[in-house]
Amino acid sequence: MTESTDKGIHKKDKKIISREFIEKIRATANYCFNCNRCVNVCPVSYLDIFHPRDLITDLTFLPPEEVLEKHNIWQCLTCGLCMEYCPMTKDNVGVNIPEIIL
Repeated sequence: MTESTDKGIHKKDKKIISREFIEKIRATANYCFNCNRCVNVCPVSYLDIFHPRDLITDLTFLPPEEVLEKHNIWQCLTCGLCMEYCPMTKDNVGVNIPEIIL
């Protein structure tokens, strides 16, 4: 399988994330000030297999393809607790982790 330079592809289920969506994530990730609330409430982070904050940081600095292979982002339950407790989402500027996964 070849990977396009404008798309991120998850090889397991061939999920495609557009370059535009990644740029939106990167723009909103600048609002994260590492308060760790998302990690503290994420049920999957208790198992130490997924940390929402790490995903946002890596999407900001790494190529999308590398991030999709590096993280177990597909372990996200999409419960939305990270969004509920993120102080930046109160102003609608935080990163919507469940939206990334879905």
